[in-house]
Amino acid sequence: MQIVKPHRIRHQYTQTLLASPERVFPLLCPVLEKEWAPGWAPSLVISDSGVMEKHCLFITPEEEDGRQAIWINSQHDSRALALELWKVVPDHTVCHFDIRLAAKPGVGTAASIDYTCTSLGLSGDTFLESFTTEWYVTFMQHWEQALNYYLEHGSMMQAQQPV
Repeated sequence: MQIVKPHRIRHQYTQTLLASPERVFPLLCPVLEKEWAPGWAPSLVISDSGVMEKHCLFITPEEEDGRQAIWINSQHDSRALALELWKVVPDHTVCHFDIRLAAKPGVGTAASIDYTCTSLGLSGDTFLESFTTEWYVTFMQHWEQALNYYLEHGSMMQAQQPV
């Protein structure tokens, strides 16, 4: 048995979304995300209801090297407006997403997104070198823009479309 200290990075960001938490929460789903997130393409979704639920599993290709990522929903609480996901990329990383929604008076929703990645080896270590605060903020802002565009227009933002 080998026991090592984790090589782990955690980032947190709060998005401002222009709709109520009750409207936003269902859109945090591997099936419905295809309607608003450019490039989102799960290859398999395993779900009793056909949408996100506790214990829903889905698979996506990883952008950087074509590996498959296995996603597991461990919490899906529409009353608490809380969602937890685990993303496992074998021999690479295990990432934990903790998403909490709250009403933001006069605006809509504050979406707190905590993202923690742990390396599983050399390729994971290389990934974590690029998992910087700047990368994370840019990623979160793009996600925020895409979701707000969908909430406002009811369609997906195009790649070159200004928001």
